[in-house]
Amino acid sequence: MGFRGSRNLWTAVTDNGKVLIQRSTHNNWRDGAFHEGARGFMLSQQAIPEAWWRYLNWRRQRDGLEALPLEHADIDGPHLMDFHGLPSEPVSPTRHWSIRADYSGGELAADPEDLEFVGEHLAWAVGRLARRGLELIEPARYLKELLNQPKKEIGDWEPIVVLLSEYGPSSALDEAIKSLCDSHHEDSAAPIVEYARSR
Repeated sequence: MGFRGSRNLWTAVTDNGKVLIQRSTHNNWRDGAFHEGARGFMLSQQAIPEAWWRYLNWRRQRDGLEALPLEHADIDGPHLMDFHGLPSEPVSPTRHWSIRADYSGGELAADPEDLEFVGEHLAWAVGRLARRGLELIEPARYLKELLNQPKKEIGDWEPIVVLLSEYGPSSALDEAIKSLCDSHHEDSAAPIVEYARSR
């Protein structure tokens, strides 16, 4: 699918933006319980639309910092829609994956049932996360999903305003800016509005 990386971080960069698939490790936990010797990991995904990256760079430069290339690993996405709509079958891609220690043979080994489960489902889960990320950075896709949320939270308005501003002045942008200003302190809303009005 165009991802590059190794071990804990894989990225795909396209004209539409960037997607990151990350793995974080944890020890001794499985299904919320302690298991001595267990090893595990979690998978996460970030979708960074190209328009969001340009906005983050605008803020960096406004603060006297250098712009970052899209390929830079420290760029963050909106973190709002990344896991919406992910299937839970055959497994949840964001589950706590773990392999228990097996001492039954007199030596430390990996639990064969856990190994079989991971072997059967992990590739599907990673692929689903990757596809979801690539879908979200398609033009207007992230914005459309945000706008379709029946109840908007405070944190939704910044990316809505930023992504709407890509299409120039509109009544929808005016309404989004009003909602942003109504829900944010003036100091935090001001640079977002400045950016949107300058597009």
